[in-house]
Amino acid sequence: MEYKYQIIIYDLDSTLIDSQWDIADSLVYVLNELKINCPEYSQIVMGHRNGALAYLKTLLTSEVTFERAAILFKKHLLANLTNKTCPFPHVTETLSSLRRDIKQVILTDKPSEFTTPTIASLKIEGYFDAIYSGDSFTEKKPSAQPVLEILTTFNIPKEKALIVGDSIKDILCGKNAGIDTCGVTYGTSEREALEALSPTYVIEDFAELSVLARA
Repeated sequence: MEYKYQIIIYDLDSTLIDSQWDIADSLVYVLNELKINCPEYSQIVMGHRNGALAYLKTLLTSEVTFERAAILFKKHLLANLTNKTCPFPHVTETLSSLRRDIKQVILTDKPSEFTTPTIASLKIEGYFDAIYSGDSFTEKKPSAQPVLEILTTFNIPKEKALIVGDSIKDILCGKNAGIDTCGVTYGTSEREALEALSPTYVIEDFAELSVLARA
């Protein structure tokens, strides 16, 4: 079978894995430890979608330093990375089927201190040719730099590359790099927000990648 792409670049959180609950639990832990009024759990889940530490900062009182709260959060999350976190439906099966013919890499803004143990705990590292974290490059998404460096590393032309992600910055990253883009609707962004950026594809189920990746 021939495929349209030689490499697929995946975002991690809210694209490959559903990690929102463990992150929310760690935020609740910090707020309780610091005796800060805790919002409704559903609010916390929604609030941290654009960055857990950025959201945490908005909840702090003037008596509490952000540095202390961040240390508590990181320590708790590192000890509880995959209590509830798991791959989304059809992710492992699809990655396995594409692995034989297409290079697959992860490009996440999450620091490697979290990325590496999360992927190892979920036992999905074998599906990927490389894993790039938020500290792997000098610039992060939506900058084109990470994608362009990845393509150089694997010696793959832009027209043979696809980036898959749930957020606006994933789509913008791909567009800035001049490669095809695919938004997933089950993550942090609404379909309308993704479609407003005119990605190459928008999918509701990860399994759809098996079809659209074909030549």
